[in-house]
Amino acid sequence: MEPQEGWEELRGQFVQAFEAVGAGDSDAVDDLEVLRFGPTLVTTSLATYFPERFLPIYAAEHLRRFITLLGGSAQTDAPAWRSNRRLPERVRSRPEFDGWSGQEVMRFLYLKFDPRPRQNTIWKIAPGERGRLWKECRDGAVIRVG
Repeated sequence: MEPQEGWEELRGQFVQAFEAVGAGDSDAVDDLEVLRFGPTLVTTSLATYFPERFLPIYAAEHLRRFITLLGGSAQTDAPAWRSNRRLPERVRSRPEFDGWSGQEVMRFLYLKFDPRPRQNTIWKIAPGERGRLWKECRDGAVIRVG
């Protein structure tokens, strides 16, 4: 496919997705094959244009984790937008979230249950390699960090 043709097909499927969701048929997005190649971009776009139906959470792995934490069962092969449709249902089933915006729910879930790997920093504190500066550190009441 030529680049212009590809762009027109992609744009057309985004328009179809927006029209379908706007008409209340979120399931129709699953049938748009070209969009399957960019699930995070599609989910981000849908959450931007339809914040009342999608939460601002875009990674499929994160969505699955949050669905499970809220008592649902996650589909491991589901595109991010399908999982994102299920997460607001789980949130609405919990009275603790009554009156919360999508942004507030997203912030809470990441603050309390962040599924991203932690970036631990390890510092070695020692009086030089193999302790060679032990006497200097002890006498100067200092330690080396690096």
